[in-house]
Amino acid sequence: VVAVEDRRFYSHGPVDFIGIVRAIASNIRQQSLKEGGSTITQQLAENLYYINHDDPVKRKIAEGFTAIDLEKKYSKDEILELYTNIIYFGNGYYGIREACEGYLKKKVEDMNLAEAAMLAGLPNAPSAYSPLSNKELCKSRTEKVLRSLLNNNYITQEQYDSIDLSF
Repeated sequence: VVAVEDRRFYSHGPVDFIGIVRAIASNIRQQSLKEGGSTITQQLAENLYYINHDDPVKRKIAEGFTAIDLEKKYSKDEILELYTNIIYFGNGYYGIREACEGYLKKKVEDMNLAEAAMLAGLPNAPSAYSPLSNKELCKSRTEKVLRSLLNNNYITQEQYDSIDLSF
């Protein structure tokens, strides 16, 4: 999740100003709003507290202040755990445990790397990347997550080369 959602999660504060500038620049280049600059902590704040999306600027400011409070009270690992336990993975599954049992019919601790990467890629667009609705797009997203794991040194080239994507 960190490798694909917020690769600098452990090195930045509750708000990643570098990430915000990068997202703005990318969106200007692409002439669309395809990239967000929210950190995992900000996304957790949004999921926990901010349902109203009517005023995105006001919501983003509130998320920022809530993210600051969250990082005062919780460690990065605790924030990541909270986040993965509440986010939507599609098909009615909230949290990694439900998603793992629903999609893979197994417990979280029994997942292999390819399965974990598949689940980590779902929250970005759960209905689009669902293995139940679009296996090819799901596989493509999983490959992107695995490349991100490799590029950010979470896995070795040898591990990457040995991954079987037949889930």
